[in-house]
Amino acid sequence: MSLTRGLIFLPQALVKLGVKFTQKPHECTHLVTMGLARTEKFLCALPQAPFVLDGKWLLACASAKKIFAEKDYFLHDPDVELKHNFKLSEALQRAAELKRKKKQLLKGHFFYFTPNVPIDHKMLKNVLHALGAEGKEVIPTMRNISDTRHVISSMKDEELWRPLANSGVTIYSQELVLGAAFTQFVDWDGPDKILSR
Repeated sequence: MSLTRGLIFLPQALVKLGVKFTQKPHECTHLVTMGLARTEKFLCALPQAPFVLDGKWLLACASAKKIFAEKDYFLHDPDVELKHNFKLSEALQRAAELKRKKKQLLKGHFFYFTPNVPIDHKMLKNVLHALGAEGKEVIPTMRNISDTRHVISSMKDEELWRPLANSGVTIYSQELVLGAAFTQFVDWDGPDKILSR
């Protein structure tokens, strides 16, 4: 179980019921939050296809001193789903199917990212790792690029990636990875995912 977005409760009551808490997303079976958020823990836990539950589930369990069925506490956050154009239930189904097949969304892919990608680089590496990919901050060259090797950058670093783009390499924004983690679908052609093609 992972706890996100500042949910306040008495963990002792839940531990007595057999609940175990973890800060390791790969161990997560239940992700409890007050709303959908693209935090590192949330994005890294989604590939595990956990139950994503409203924080009311924890409060109800602690108050009643028993574990309630998850089905009555699935998280619903239609505003965030609309904003990011996805359905959490569908994302979790895709994650469960990948997990069942022992696959990962970006397994075998490698991402180079330039210095001014507007996201914490450690977070980016962790999210990539959760999706089965690897990443490294380095200025790539044409010999580094292939069908499974990609560039994530920002307009601030255009001078670094423009020669690659002029040679036909697609340059992505961090939204490719964050969106893939959030939706459990890689939208390689999404206009908000591409800086230059």
